[in-house]
This record gives sequence, structure tokens and C-alpha cells, in this order.
Amino acid sequence: MKRTKLQAARARKRWTLEQAAEAIGVGVTSLHQWEQGNANPYPRNKHRVCEVYGATAADLDLEEDIETSKAEAAVGTSAEEPVCIEAVLTVRFTSGYIRRIPLPVRIRLVFDSDEK
Repeated sequence: MKRTKLQAARARKRWTLEQAAEAIGVGVTSLHQWEQGNANPYPRNKHRVCEVYGATAADLDLEEDIETSKAEAAVGTSAEEPVCIEAVLTVRFTSGYIRRIPLPVRIRLVFDSDEK
């Protein structure tokens, strides 16, 4: 489902997809996928989108449905399983070129109830 409210927020600022992606700090492809409803932004990106556009997640069609949130919350809740999170190194060249390099990071979750 297209996120028409997210697209409309960009249009109100009269930004191209490239300008909006730069302001948010993400790649053009990511922003396009979010606007088309083909992907959901990570929470840190969702927060940044809301800041840049001066709107809430609900105002921008960025709220996820409850079933999706429950399914995502259930993934990786075992303290024994490592969870892969996304980290990105952003390099800005003097020419204006921006290179984003994904860095895989592995962590071990520990919950208070698991500690002895």
C-alpha cells in the first residue's frame, strides 16, 4: 500500500526524492521503498523522518499494524541467540558524493529475568 501521506509531506516541502533522502540521512532507494509501502523504516529512521517533516508517524502513514509489530518483537528474544542489527558507516567526500557502507554487528541480548 502506497504511503500517500509520506509522499504528500515531501511534496509540501517541494523536495525531490534525492533532496528528502539527503535531509533524512538515508539512501534514495530506501526512501522510495518506504513511500511505495514496500518496506518499513527502522525506528531510528522513522524518528528522523518525523523530525524532518514535522509530523507524527501516524500523520505519515508510518505506523505498523499490531500483528507485524508483535511478530517483529518475537524475533530474537532468546538471550542465547545472537541478533544482527544494522549499522552504517557514512562517508562524505568533498566532491559531495556520499557512500554508505553497511557494517554487520552481532550482539547478545541479555534480559533481567535471564540473569542469575
